[in-house]
Amino acid sequence: MERQPGASEGPHRAQKRYPDCGEIKPLDAFCRNKSRRDGRAAYCRSCHNARNKDTVQRLYGGHRHYRLRQKYGIGADEVAAVVAAQGGVCAICKVRPAIQVDHAHDTNAVRGVLCDGCNGALGAFSEDEALIRRAIEYLRRWS
Repeated sequence: MERQPGASEGPHRAQKRYPDCGEIKPLDAFCRNKSRRDGRAAYCRSCHNARNKDTVQRLYGGHRHYRLRQKYGIGADEVAAVVAAQGGVCAICKVRPAIQVDHAHDTNAVRGVLCDGCNGALGAFSEDEALIRRAIEYLRRWS
């Protein structure tokens, strides 16, 4: 069996020393990285995740703000402003709390903030206006 570069000798053959703390950890505690000599990342998964979490908190103020910026191009403050403009409730039912950012899937433009139920309903109808109108007509026949 060939010795992997960066791996320790003897009983620690399938292990690697973590550079920051000097701990020896199993190789599968490190993500794969083909560009490194030993084929593994420099940081173990748990330290890598902690570093990412710290960076997101430091640069973006938290994960929610980071994901909103990444996905919709607006931050948590802008979403909070939309929710406030809607009176804190869903833009469709006007009853339940607004928690889901609604956006046009073709342009990614934010339309408003909805409750889980209304957001799911739009998704179930594939945002198809004709289908929603047929559903309304169906309900009218039975009311």
